[in-house]
Amino acid sequence: MLRQFAVALREAARSTDIIARLGGDEFGVLLIRCDERAAHSFIARLREAMAERVWPGSAPVGVSVGHASLQESSAPAKALHRADVAMYARKRASYPA
Repeated sequence: MLRQFAVALREAARSTDIIARLGGDEFGVLLIRCDERAAHSFIARLREAMAERVWPGSAPVGVSVGHASLQESSAPAKALHRADVAMYARKRASYPA
């Protein structure tokens, strides 16, 4: 599944973007020269690329995405933290307890 997801990430990303596996099933993508609209476009491309994949066991596979701008903070770790917080907020909104 991780390999299929990595393929979907590569399909969604532009040639200038940087993809990294942060650990486990978490990935980070540094979208170069990207505004809010371009970030949402990337997310749409990723969801589309995932929908085109054949997943093992035919189980539905979802993705939770959070994003943050480096322009708001010069510290990449702070931007990653903001993106992580945004991702968990979206996940809670999609899957209420």
